[in-house]
Amino acid sequence: MKNNVTITIEGRTKSGKSRIAYVVKEILKVHGFEVDFDPSPDFNDEEQFNRTMRTNFDEACEALTQQTKIVVLEKQRKNMLGDD
Repeated sequence: MKNNVTITIEGRTKSGKSRIAYVVKEILKVHGFEVDFDPSPDFNDEEQFNRTMRTNFDEACEALTQQTKIVVLEKQRKNMLGDD
């Protein structure tokens, strides 16, 4: 059985959460990770999400780097019954 790690991207409306989620998702896939991705609430499916995120990708990332600070936190979840 594989371990599950959940990555949550949190921020205000129009803060760049979706672009950052796209970058994280794509980097993980390139490096061979199995990634389950939930594009809701803003997108109907992952393909629509990908098409939207690829549009003006470089320009959007450039703007994000100028106005966004990313804080990475690691939290450990307590083992629950049934977790191994």
